[in-house]
Amino acid sequence: MKLDVELQAQRRNLLEADLDELEGLVKEESRKQAEQLQSGVLSPVASEQTVMDLKNQDAAARHPDGQRRRVVLLHMHESSKFPEFEPIGGTALENKRRYARRWGYEMATHLSSGAEGLLKEMPDGSFEPYPEWSTDKDRPYNFQKLKLASAACVGRPDDTWVLWTDADALIINQSIPVAALADDNFDLVMARDWLTINSGVFFLKCSAWARDFLQRAYNAREHDNNWQLGPDQAAILQALEAPGSAEKVKYVAKHACNVYPEEYRPGDYIVHLAGKLYAAGMKGCLALTRQFDALSILDSLPHIDSFFNDKHLLTLPGNQFKDGFENLPELELARPLIDISYPDRYWHIRRMFPHLQDWYDHYDPDAVAERERWTELNRGEL
Repeated sequence: MKLDVELQAQRRNLLEADLDELEGLVKEESRKQAEQLQSGVLSPVASEQTVMDLKNQDAAARHPDGQRRRVVLLHMHESSKFPEFEPIGGTALENKRRYARRWGYEMATHLSSGAEGLLKEMPDGSFEPYPEWSTDKDRPYNFQKLKLASAACVGRPDDTWVLWTDADALIINQSIPVAALADDNFDLVMARDWLTINSGVFFLKCSAWARDFLQRAYNAREHDNNWQLGPDQAAILQALEAPGSAEKVKYVAKHACNVYPEEYRPGDYIVHLAGKLYAAGMKGCLALTRQFDALSILDSLPHIDSFFNDKHLLTLPGNQFKDGFENLPELELARPLIDISYPDRYWHIRRMFPHLQDWYDHYDPDAVAERERWTELNRGEL
């Protein structure tokens, strides 16, 4: 009991810690990366062993015909409506801007200060910047991601891909291009969790089908108060019931693009802090956001592995930036952080939902193969 009390006190001190120095480090790294890009260096590399071979990055970002893919990253949060969320949303925005600079992607954003990266069609058929674009005040905020995605397709070619990530999601493995998930044989790519789809992350091609799909989903006002599934997710599911939709959608393994913090393993692409604002509180969610953002400046798997094989929280990966940060608070754990997601990424599901003890990701080939192996083993076929 005494140990539990001490740990709780340590956690409180941890969440109340001033992390401005850590945030400043990431901003400085962003500035350096921008300078490197301008001088012709693709990206900073911490080690020869990287998450993705940098020699193959340019090829991965292109269509099979050799033309470079056009990609737009979407982000939206309004500090005037949710001022307490600004540090989290602002950190996530800078994280995505860094990713966009690295790959030469465009950004389409909506903040309290206005919109950027959006276009509107003029009477003569030309397109002009649309900074006055705004959300609909009479609809749940969840729906505005659909409106922003639709607006981002205006004035852009049909083969443009847009990547929506919620304001509490970050691109952690920035060596992975959007092209790794953007399958041109489909128009919408997303993941499902143990309940339903999760619209916090999705890849969408600006095709005629996708534009119509977004409009139909946005117009489904009957789901404005569907807080069981989430208004936007309920509307998306309804829109996907339309004839011909099934062959337009590709579901991928959840860990490929929509990883919750409990599930993270070094090398994962996008971390989504879904529900952490409520579970950990504003300060706890901000601490998680900044810590994962610090990881996103590294390509080196050894450095990231060393961080997760440590037993201390709020230390920088591999002590790579130790100078000047000796006073950051630390919390020693009984086991390394990596034990959280190994050997079972989804232990937290089984802990929360007894009826989902046997759940597995049907879109994860490795999980399906493991499931089949255990089924055969239990039947005595192996």
